[in-house]
Amino acid sequence: MAAEPAGQMPGIPGLAGLIEDFVADFERRRTELTEVQDKIRKSSSTATSDKRMVTATVGPHGELTALKFNSHDYHDLSSTELAAVIVKTVQKARDTAMDKMGEIVGPVLPPTIDFDAVTGGRLDLASVLPENPLETLDLARFLDRHKPDEDA
Repeated sequence: MAAEPAGQMPGIPGLAGLIEDFVADFERRRTELTEVQDKIRKSSSTATSDKRMVTATVGPHGELTALKFNSHDYHDLSSTELAAVIVKTVQKARDTAMDKMGEIVGPVLPPTIDFDAVTGGRLDLASVLPENPLETLDLARFLDRHKPDEDA
């Protein structure tokens, strides 16, 4: 029986390279998810009312972070009308925030993850993948996907 070449694992040719690729892919994905979570935390959205009277800014979860009156025209409104303008403007900013979240998260979110849980702050994206990639390794399935061509 011939000895394995240096750097080869006994039994399965190329297994060491496959495992290295798996770990590198795992680390890349985990970093990508951490970056997405950081973008979410730093995100904000702004909307201005139809008559440019009020501008509202919301954070990543749609929480109001700033409200600016751009003119004194609001003095001509009743309190009910002013409240309606503010509510509509804040909702417009929240809608923009949710659209932005879709743009940030959509490309990297696995289909099994609930987008609303992510944008609602109920899911830590980095926790989707454990610290140790071998905890999730289904070696049989992984090797099945990386079979060498039998015709070669």
